[in-house]
Amino acid sequence: MGSCRTVASWSALTAAQTRMGLWGKCLELFAMMTREGLRADESSMVSALSSAKNLGAYDLGRSVHCSLLRSFTGLNIVVQTSLIDMYISCGCLEKGIAVFEMMSEKNTWTYSVVISGLAMHGEGERALRVFSDMLHRGHEPDEAIYVGVLSACSHAGLLGYTPDASQVLLDVEEEEKRRMVAAQSQKLAIAFALLNTSQGSPIRIITNLRMGKDCHTYTALVSTIFEREIMVRDRNRFHCFRHGVCTCGDHW
Repeated sequence: MGSCRTVASWSALTAAQTRMGLWGKCLELFAMMTREGLRADESSMVSALSSAKNLGAYDLGRSVHCSLLRSFTGLNIVVQTSLIDMYISCGCLEKGIAVFEMMSEKNTWTYSVVISGLAMHGEGERALRVFSDMLHRGHEPDEAIYVGVLSACSHAGLLGYTPDASQVLLDVEEEEKRRMVAAQSQKLAIAFALLNTSQGSPIRIITNLRMGKDCHTYTALVSTIFEREIMVRDRNRFHCFRHGVCTCGDHW
């Protein structure tokens, strides 16, 4: 960029990085803009929130939220919904719901984010209540919302169907299967977190794979033995383990 760097130019750059999936770079640019003394606009903050969401960077997302509160007296629907999405995706469901409940105006996207988020966290009945409220307020559901509602029912066991998680790696020998399952990245991530975080602090894990039965049992045991809250965001949903119990109710 040239020497004349405006908020608009920074905003365009952060948005471009986010669209390309370069979330870490987006957050770096956002930090550089802040260090130059420029007050970020809502567009660049939405980009930063989206990047924090995709990286599971809760502390950075919360920092952006604080910047929003300092810079603006009121937030539009896009910013507020982005905040909800960030908090829920980082495992802080109740913080996201708190933002949702404070909104004076909501749109279909807002409801979609909340319904899908509640479903991911195993809160199927709450998701259905939000869906009912949305219909009562006259909002027309789109495909994403219907998918969220079905997901909520499935995760809550309301469809009468529980996937058979034992059907894993069927094409390998039993001994090889055990070795491969034992080497799953989630277990390594949890072990690393136990070694590098303070005692009693929560552990947050993000994986692009679906959690298997073996990892689910392992994580539940770790949460009990080490007295840690462990939040895992897998390909389908959130699993929050406390004292050996997962919020999914063993429906995943």
